[in-house]
Amino acid sequence: MAGILHPMKGVSIKEVEQGFFLFRFFHKLDVQRILKRGPWSFDGHLLVLGVIKEGESPSQVPLYTVPFWVQEHNIPAAFMTFAPGQNIGNYLGEFLEYNNKNNLSFWRKYMRLRVLINVRKPLKRTKKIRKPGGEAKEVAFKYERLGNFCYFCGMLGHIDDYCELFSP
Repeated sequence: MAGILHPMKGVSIKEVEQGFFLFRFFHKLDVQRILKRGPWSFDGHLLVLGVIKEGESPSQVPLYTVPFWVQEHNIPAAFMTFAPGQNIGNYLGEFLEYNNKNNLSFWRKYMRLRVLINVRKPLKRTKKIRKPGGEAKEVAFKYERLGNFCYFCGMLGHIDDYCELFSP
């Protein structure tokens, strides 16, 4: 795992209970970099990371949100600004960041947002938006670095072949 994260000052990893691991980084800049560059996955499985505060037990850390970069495709040019991006981000989860550098190129046909997603809920795939006095357009969402995802139920953590809701 350390080979994937590449911490500058090192990391120790300890399993605290089945499927839950404690990562102890030896420099706080490593922690900031790891949290900023996520989401992270291992063997196709999403890593849900949290920060333990002083005196807190690892079991007290809520592990149900992950920051994702989300691309919004088929979006009208008038909506490729911060305010509509923030609204779309809050529709998907909790808006964190707008990537205005993504809109500088004439060839880019999508908007890019950083959104905190609740991994216990199905991912949203589309949203209809309407310009004042205009027709509705359906915007499609593409989540970057997604990992295992079920296209049937929309949940993270498994694929279609292992979905409890899908019975072929």
